[in-house]
Amino acid sequence: MINGMFQSIKAADLLNTNNRKLAERVAGLWNRYVAPEADYMRRQSVILVDFGHWLDQKAWTDDHGFFLKVRLAPLDRNRKDVQDRGTAVVNGFKTMFGDCEVYVDNPQAFETGSEETVTVVVKTGFNMIGD
Repeated sequence: MINGMFQSIKAADLLNTNNRKLAERVAGLWNRYVAPEADYMRRQSVILVDFGHWLDQKAWTDDHGFFLKVRLAPLDRNRKDVQDRGTAVVNGFKTMFGDCEVYVDNPQAFETGSEETVTVVVKTGFNMIGD
């Protein structure tokens, strides 16, 4: 289980340029690894559950970054090509922010054809609390 708080990107958050860019980059993962936008049947085989900002408050530091939650469509989850596409989306998100610390919850879910969601957190920074 990944510690911290997940703050989903909502429609009103897309008014912020940085949130909009994040949404475009996440959508780009589907274009690159799942299927082009016009191929909606294949595109729906890997389901975007949620994405947004992540914060883990500790005693003297706050870790922050981004998260992505994905799962495989129930009827497609046992197909190797769909499992590979889901894994590619997860790996693409893991490397999207450069050389950062990464946490993955349920990393084998796609390989086993599980219906469970895979959660990926990329820690992009931290803040010290107090002096």
